[in-house]
Amino acid sequence: YLKRGQDGQIYSIHLPGVPALVAPALAAGGHGLVMAFLALVSAAATAVAWRTAFLLTGSAAAASFGWAATALTAPFLLLSFTVYPDGPGAAVAMLSFAALAGLHMRPGRRPSWWFALGALPAVLPWFHPRFAVLAAAFGLVFAARALGERRPALAVGSFAAVPAVSALGWFGYYYAIYGRLDPAAAYGHYTQMSMGRVPVGVLGLLADQQFGLLAAAPVFAVGAAGLVSLARRHRRLALEWLAIVLPYA
Repeated sequence: YLKRGQDGQIYSIHLPGVPALVAPALAAGGHGLVMAFLALVSAAATAVAWRTAFLLTGSAAAASFGWAATALTAPFLLLSFTVYPDGPGAAVAMLSFAALAGLHMRPGRRPSWWFALGALPAVLPWFHPRFAVLAAAFGLVFAARALGERRPALAVGSFAAVPAVSALGWFGYYYAIYGRLDPAAAYGHYTQMSMGRVPVGVLGLLADQQFGLLAAAPVFAVGAAGLVSLARRHRRLALEWLAIVLPYA
């Protein structure tokens, strides 16, 4: 913990999303089963990622390369079985982008599909407060897609139902504990959430020897070339990818 609650008690800075996710596995088989469960969740997400890449490229070789560049590299592999928010968060992000790609290739979905889809961005902030940025970006992109449906108001309303309830609970969680509708309240005077850290943080995100993406997995640089190819074939989807990834970065 970094800051006590308004009642003077100690509360973890970590949100209850991951504990709730792994609680059944922990009760059934302890920490070992939790790691196995999280690894299976991650593996299933990479299978969806392979299918998405194949859907967009029509190439099994390209899809397999994309799968290997994700599933077998340090950033994803080492967090796939770790009790930490990034593994489940990555799985939800993969499922969300798969849904977006499927919607891009075949628009026109039932209100029940939009309602179920809303659960994906809705769950992200409960894993870690920084995932709220990712959830908002996915939400805006999906809402824009919903506006193109035959009954746009019904599609948008169906999609927004679960995220709206989740947002009320999420902000209410911080208000109940810290008396503020601000996820940064849990961090006290810690500067990790400060906007002034962004320039150094972005540089470290790419090049830091311990946490840098290109240092840990240089194959991710191939993604730049892949984005150019995606923009040529599916321009809107490439722009949506940028609208999701850049704010989170």
